[in-house]
This record gives sequence, structure tokens and C-alpha cells, in this order.
Amino acid sequence: MISRIATTVVFVLGVLVSGCGSVVAPADGGGDGSTMDVVLRPDTCLLPNGGTCAVGASCPAGDGCNTCSCMRGQMFAGCTLIACRDAGPAGCRSADDCTDGRECVFSTSSCDSTGTCELPTPCAEQRVYCSCSGETYRSCRPTQPTRAMGPCSVVRACNSRMACPPTDECVYPVGACAVDGVCRGVTDCAATAEFCSCDGATYRACPNAPTRPTRAAGACPMVPDGGVADAGAPRCAGAMLDAMRRQCTNASGATLAPECCTGWNCDASSVLCDRVPPTCPAGWVGSVAGSCWGPCVPAANCGS
Repeated sequence: MISRIATTVVFVLGVLVSGCGSVVAPADGGGDGSTMDVVLRPDTCLLPNGGTCAVGASCPAGDGCNTCSCMRGQMFAGCTLIACRDAGPAGCRSADDCTDGRECVFSTSSCDSTGTCELPTPCAEQRVYCSCSGETYRSCRPTQPTRAMGPCSVVRACNSRMACPPTDECVYPVGACAVDGVCRGVTDCAATAEFCSCDGATYRACPNAPTRPTRAAGACPMVPDGGVADAGAPRCAGAMLDAMRRQCTNASGATLAPECCTGWNCDASSVLCDRVPPTCPAGWVGSVAGSCWGPCVPAANCGS
């Protein structure tokens, strides 16, 4: 009799050690709940995470990638032994940043530039979302920076952020100084990029979201001759200051080099903004546009 009891104890301990997962038993064996009491019914099996799985069912192992199944008469569920990989970075910009077939899921009420890697969720019908780029798209969950649920509204033109709703900013195209911007959700970016504004000043904004009339991506060139010759026409033909005295244009609205125009306001005492003055080449000075700095212009082209 003693031999059979000892054999049974050894067998049970062997099952506990070799089963799928581990079981923490009470330190004193008394089952007083001081650590964990596991009560198994004939119709369940024990899972590695301490839970139970019904006979005939398939249950998650609790590690995010393995599954377990329970057969009648088993104490422990049989589990797959897949080596679980990391789900991906805490923040993602697309599904390419995630692993194990996860998708990059974004908030539905902001223009955050990063989402989180999550397991795909099937849906019977895809929903409609408005992306932060102003495009309407369909998906089970938002898979790109998303402004709101539902289709995007009609594009709203603007010439400053004040012309947009409080949650929007005015974003301009690059290389078109005579066109308005469009209102869209405020862009969130990890790093900004340099842009050359149409008034000749270099400023920084989120990539793909210039917030001023913009001549080109990248810093403005600090050279005396920044103009581009028109085919078959003098470079400064028809030059004039625009109504706001912020840029030099011709009659068709094309931007010309600052030195093509005269009459610039170069009185630095009228600058009220906190922007750093531009660094100008020798013989050039910073002009004033409104109450802030404008482009560098030849000192001889300043107004009296």
C-alpha cells in the first residue's frame, strides 16, 4: 500500500513538471488560498496561465501567440510551442513596423503620427474614416493617422490658421505661392523639416504640412541671385511687390527674386515678432513684411 501511494505522488509531480505551463501550489499543501488554489472539474483542463479550458475547446495560452486544446481525462491542456516574437515597437507608422501579422491602429479623433501594433480584428462591414490627409477611406479599424470617423467634409480653403476651425491648421502646397491653403487636422510629427516660404524666410513645419505659402522644400538659398529666368523673357520682367509687400512677383503672380523689386521696407524698428532675423549676404539686409521679417534684399533696393 505504501509503495502504491508513493508511486502515485511521483506520477502527479511528474505531470505538474512536464505539463504545458506551471502550477503554483500552496506552500503548506493545505489549500488555504495563501498562493493559489486550482479546482479542476472533470470537464476542464488547466492552462499555462493558471486558467482553465473546457473539454473540446481551443483556448489561448496567454502568451499572445500559442493556443491550447482540452481533451477529456486530461489534467493539463495540450498547447502549441510556437516561439513568440515581439509584437513590434510601442509606436508604429504602418503595418510594416509591426510583426506577427499585427496591424498599426490609430486614434479616431486626432492626427497622431504613430499608432499601436494590435492583432487584426475581423469585421462584418468596414467603417468609413477621414484621414488626416483629407482622404476618406474604409477599414475595420483606423489604419492611418485619422481625423474622425465618417467621410471627410468638403475642402475648406484658407489663407491663415485663423480661417480654420480650432482643431485645424492651414496647410499650403509647395511651389505655388499664389494659391490658398486648405484646412485640415493639426499634424503631429516626431521631427520637423525646413521649408522656404514665399517671403524668402526659412521656417520649420511637419513634413508634408507646410503652414505658410511655400516656395520650395528645404532652406531658402542665401545667395544674391535667387531668381529663375523665364524662357525668352528677362528675369525681372514686370517685377512688383505684392499687396502685402511680402514677395516680389510679376503680373501673372509668379514669384521673382527679391532683388528684382525696389521699395522694400527695411526699417528693423518696426519688427514686433520674435522670429530670429535672417542672415543676409554682404550688402543685403533683412526686409520687413507686416510686423515681422521678410526676405533678404539688396540694401540699395530698400524704400526710403
